[in-house]
Amino acid sequence: MSTVARLDLHSHTRHSGDCFVPLEQAVAIAGQRGLTHLAITDHDSCGCARQQAGKHWPIELIFGEEVTLADGTHLIALGIADEVKSKTLGEAMQEIRAAGGFVVVPHPFKKGSGVFACGEQVKALVSQFADAIEVCNSKLTDRENQQAFALARELGKPMTAGSDAHFGYDVGDAVLEIEAGNGSTTDWRELIRSSRGARVMVNRSARQKSFDEHLLDTRVNNLWPSVRRLVPKPVRTLMKRTLHRAVYQPRVRGRGFMLEELKF
Repeated sequence: MSTVARLDLHSHTRHSGDCFVPLEQAVAIAGQRGLTHLAITDHDSCGCARQQAGKHWPIELIFGEEVTLADGTHLIALGIADEVKSKTLGEAMQEIRAAGGFVVVPHPFKKGSGVFACGEQVKALVSQFADAIEVCNSKLTDRENQQAFALARELGKPMTAGSDAHFGYDVGDAVLEIEAGNGSTTDWRELIRSSRGARVMVNRSARQKSFDEHLLDTRVNNLWPSVRRLVPKPVRTLMKRTLHRAVYQPRVRGRGFMLEELKF
């Protein structure tokens, strides 16, 4: 008899400045959607890991951090409890490994925050120090995810998938689904390392992307970075929180959840 592990390896809680969801809500939704593992990767913060130390949850939580590097690109560290201090790609990856963490390159071709968005000059560093490549991010297009998959295949790296959830209802929108024999390991590191035979599953509603507030906010930032700099971050966060509650959240109450395999 086989067992199925379902891992969402990129999500956020209120410890991220652009997310308003408590951990308890994210875990509850993950459980309802059949996840076995959920990675908490808040922006530049391991506060959630410290706050929840010693607590027990109905699914396995993997605490980490989505690190913002000096050039604005992102790197995910899984399995750490303290914030990464290094701000260059090579130094940050080496620091994560020295701390016993697991290095994931998220949304590598995403404009603005993907380490490959401006070219492939970082390929040697990623090849040497990255443990895995995020090949599916539910906030990105199929084309961007296809590019990430091709990169993982070229470098021979294990793959991850993640919802990049910021709003609760999007937890589980992209997952790795790994089928294993009865009694096989449930250790998340081993599951990721065996991910070459996994299925990448995406919520059909997420693929439609008719309106996604996090995606919209990212695109506005990329188009008009000067506007972003003019508006203080606390003001932007307040605006997003207000719009989220008053406009967007009511529109997604009927949003469906049906996973379908993303074939590359």
